[in-house]
Amino acid sequence: KSYGVDHDTLVGLFHSSGMLETALLEPDVLESMQLAKSLGYQIGVLTARGWHAQGLELTQAAIEKFALPVDHTVAVPLLAAKHEVIEGHFPGGIVGFVDDNPSHIKGVTAIGIPSYVRDRPWNRDLVEYPRVFSLVDFVNAVHLEHTAKSAPASDFSM
Repeated sequence: KSYGVDHDTLVGLFHSSGMLETALLEPDVLESMQLAKSLGYQIGVLTARGWHAQGLELTQAAIEKFALPVDHTVAVPLLAAKHEVIEGHFPGGIVGFVDDNPSHIKGVTAIGIPSYVRDRPWNRDLVEYPRVFSLVDFVNAVHLEHTAKSAPASDFSM
């Protein structure tokens, strides 16, 4: 059971609502992805839309429709853990991860990837992880953390 209902009922509710077909993008998704690309990052989308028979295809269609500069897309099955599929689908590694689902944040953080909570009402009790209020904030935070870690010691002076 999840969300108080069994798996089949939950998937049925998702399908009958047309959730994927009518989902809206984050307002700053294109801006954030363009920023990430300008900073030299590749962009991967790891979506929990695998519960839908066309989850991956619908996601890819939205990526194409809005001309999002995405390099790699993976759909994770419902109730699957995102951290369990990262190594197999993102072999080059990930320098930052953002999600609004507490279990995904905890799992991805546990495998050593800096993770950021995308602020939502249902995750406000998740206070032990860095929180972002926009995807642009996420890209800037990851870039700052990544460049600080990869900067050679000789670049630091006092």
